Amino acid sequence: MKQIDIDKIISEIRAEIKENGYTSDLLSFKDINIAEATNLEEIISLSYFTRSKAEIEEYPDWGNGSSFASIKVFVKKAIRKCLKFYIVPIVEKQNQYNVLAADRIVDYCKLLEQKEDQIINLRKRILELEKKYDKLEKMLQRKKE
Repeated sequence: MKQIDIDKIISEIRAEIKENGYTSDLLSFKDINIAEATNLEEIISLSYFTRSKAEIEEYPDWGNGSSFASIKVFVKKAIRKCLKFYIVPIVEKQNQYNVLAADRIVDYCKLLEQKEDQIINLRKRILELEKKYDKLEKMLQRKKE
């Protein structure tokens, strides 16, 4: 297992902070100029956070307790109850499949670890045999001379 030197990582981060002159002042999204953003992901994330709530919502708020909302809830519940006999077996089969798939993944991971150990052992064996071969070859050359 690879050892991680946390103190070294922290000292590198602190050195980078000093180099770049970062301060502990908080930065808000309003302080960032979108025109200066060079990365597409940065532009997308900035535009997402600068949109208003009305721009983000796709559907109007029907309000709580309105007749439309209560009818909508009732219809959804009725449809779910009517389809329950059909949906439950599908969900159970999917759950069984998911459990079996997860078990197979775990088995493959264990098998992979075993194979990696075998590969390491075989590489060590190859190195030992190469050393023996070199020794035998040198001995053979000496006998010829």
